[in-house]
Amino acid sequence: SMQIIPMTWPEVISTPAGPAIYHAADFSPVSAAQPARAGERLIMKVSGLGPVRRGHVGLAPKELDAALRLASEAITLEPGFAYAWNGRGNVLQSLKRHVEAEADYRHAIELEPGCAHPWINLGNLLRRLAHRAES
Repeated sequence: SMQIIPMTWPEVISTPAGPAIYHAADFSPVSAAQPARAGERLIMKVSGLGPVRRGHVGLAPKELDAALRLASEAITLEPGFAYAWNGRGNVLQSLKRHVEAEADYRHAIELEPGCAHPWINLGNLLRRLAHRAES
């Protein structure tokens, strides 16, 4: 059976001791012993660029270019980090580079088949492109 794993960027949560950050993959706390990985930090920056809400890619063209560079760098640093591929897919979709976005979503799914976000993003992209047979 398939287990659905929510995919999120590292979360910053306020605690009495100050802000705490949790890893994207397993929600364990980021600490000196388990620091945020380079790819997690870059994708957090990409997700935080949007003016509407974190994780929503509604960026101005110049921000999209920066987001694409950061997401690509995250993939270079951590090619097995599915959320980096998903994040770059979101940016590519905003740039109307749909073929590349679809490929990134599919790659994220190959890496982590139980992660929900690339499945949702791929389905939404295919629906928008009227590929209803796949979505």
